[in-house]
Amino acid sequence: MIAVDTVHDELVVANPFAEALLFFRGGADGEEAPVRVIQGPKTMLGYTDNVGVDPQHDEVFVAQSRTNAILVFDREAGGDVAPKRIIRGPKTGLDSARNVAVDPVNNYLAVSNRGARNVLIFNRTDEGDVAPKAILGGPKTGMGIYMVVLDSKTRNIIVPSGSLSPQTNRDVGFIRVWKYGDNGEEAPPRILVRGIKSSGPIIALIPETKNVWIEGGKRPDSLNLYHLPELFE
Repeated sequence: MIAVDTVHDELVVANPFAEALLFFRGGADGEEAPVRVIQGPKTMLGYTDNVGVDPQHDEVFVAQSRTNAILVFDREAGGDVAPKRIIRGPKTGLDSARNVAVDPVNNYLAVSNRGARNVLIFNRTDEGDVAPKAILGGPKTGMGIYMVVLDSKTRNIIVPSGSLSPQTNRDVGFIRVWKYGDNGEEAPPRILVRGIKSSGPIIALIPETKNVWIEGGKRPDSLNLYHLPELFE
């Protein structure tokens, strides 16, 4: 997964095989070396394929599914450095944490849980064995977790996820949308892209045109552009 830091003109890439975070300049091209690399035993990074960047507070967030931890690094750090904060412990409810999203404007941190099939909401600055301030999940939500996206302007919690169709027994896609402050097992207020195989990750939100790019769809290994003005209300 790639996070784009438009403030500092950098690309942050999670490399699961190298167990590292790679930082490239925004205009990187070809076989260009990263400007910084976070890697080594002190980092506690394992198989990592997700990253969220907070350019306002110069922090980078990573969810670790195998150790059930959220690691927070200084954005300008490099080498074998320890995280500056860690969210981890039984109170957190982390269960095969899959993906992390951060909203620096509203002090929100969201984590998708593959094991528990839910989304946990923390404060951005939380640390240690802390309970989430909200949990979205349960049978009524119909949630099948892959990732979560936060939109600071609309205060939407966007969850692209799949579930099995009883008619075909095949995975069909949904985009479920909650609002900041929602909590518990209630069904989402809105469901978009119903019944289409679109349960892959959201690549980019484009508020100017009210479009969203999603990986996967009617054709495997594809990128699909949806016009979803409801998503930006």
